[in-house]
Amino acid sequence: MDDLKLIFASNLIRLRTAAGMTQAELGEALSYTDKAVSKWERAESMPDVAALVQIARLFKVTLDELVSPQETWRLPVTEKEQQREKRRVSWFIILLSLLGIACAAGLVFVILWLAAGWVEWRIFAFTLPILMTTWLTLNSCLLEGKGNRYLVMGLVTSLLVTVYTALIRLQNAWQLFLLVVPLNLLVWLSFVVARAYRRRKSTRSRVEEEAR
Repeated sequence: MDDLKLIFASNLIRLRTAAGMTQAELGEALSYTDKAVSKWERAESMPDVAALVQIARLFKVTLDELVSPQETWRLPVTEKEQQREKRRVSWFIILLSLLGIACAAGLVFVILWLAAGWVEWRIFAFTLPILMTTWLTLNSCLLEGKGNRYLVMGLVTSLLVTVYTALIRLQNAWQLFLLVVPLNLLVWLSFVVARAYRRRKSTRSRVEEEAR
């Protein structure tokens, strides 16, 4: 019985801390006092069957797992861990897509070089807007648009680079780069204004709901 208390106490501490709960918060959720939870975690006592069922449901584990050594089961994945894993997968998809586009550009370059003897480095410059557009689209879909302002600024810059590459034979083509700063500043300000508008709208909606 003492071994069972120790196993349960160890599991309860692990589950509670993984969920970011205090003893008082756990006790409140179970309609027990924090002193009762403290006794459980010190292996001085064990809750009754009804409380064990509540604990198992609260932490989404089985009763068997609750009273089994930790080496025999895994903790349920927390929301934060799920978000971290989702972010890793999203970045993998983004990087794989960008690498695929870069490889396609390289393949076209090599084919033109070998088949027609045409060494055209501008292919890589023309690929930049495609890369930035793809990155921006995937970032909006997979990462909720975090950092989109920088990607839009990169897209604007890549478009100027593409136009410059196409007009490179013109004498004053370099003057296109004078537009980099004002255009990117315009993009930055647009995102700032849009963010301020969303905050204001959200605040107004919250005030209206409270007024009701």
